[in-house]
Amino acid sequence: MKVLNSKERKRIHQQLNEQYGFEGKLGDALLLNENKGRLYVVNQEVMDFDSEGMRIESIGLYVGTKMNDGLRLTIEGSQIVGPSATKNVFELSDEQHHGWLRGRDLDLPEDFVLEGWLILKHKNEATGVFDFLGSGKVVKKEQEGGSFRIVLHNYIPKTRYVRSED
Repeated sequence: MKVLNSKERKRIHQQLNEQYGFEGKLGDALLLNENKGRLYVVNQEVMDFDSEGMRIESIGLYVGTKMNDGLRLTIEGSQIVGPSATKNVFELSDEQHHGWLRGRDLDLPEDFVLEGWLILKHKNEATGVFDFLGSGKVVKKEQEGGSFRIVLHNYIPKTRYVRSED
């Protein structure tokens, strides 16, 4: 695990701003698992802990992964960034929400204008508050005959899928 210095943290925050319009702060410190590109947020007390001689693979809250084409946020990362995000946020319908939580990719209309990584949200009818559901990536998938369909690729881990079909 690598502790990101202020210049590296600034680069991550710039990327969050460019990608999602997020101008907030993720936490006291950011750690990066260099092998997997995973970003973790920790508080200052964790930074003061003497971990010399320990092989730590992860510590803190996993908030996202650095990808070649942007930051892919976890569900928790989207819950931190999403409420303040002003770009690349997509609201799911009830039907889309149902499929998304079950790990399904979503077909989008041909005229869909957003590209790349999106934060997904759904309005909870009981509370009137938006739930943030992680991030997905808009991709064009080629079909037979040379036509394309636009798909929102689901990155929720299988262990977090909702299993029931109700």
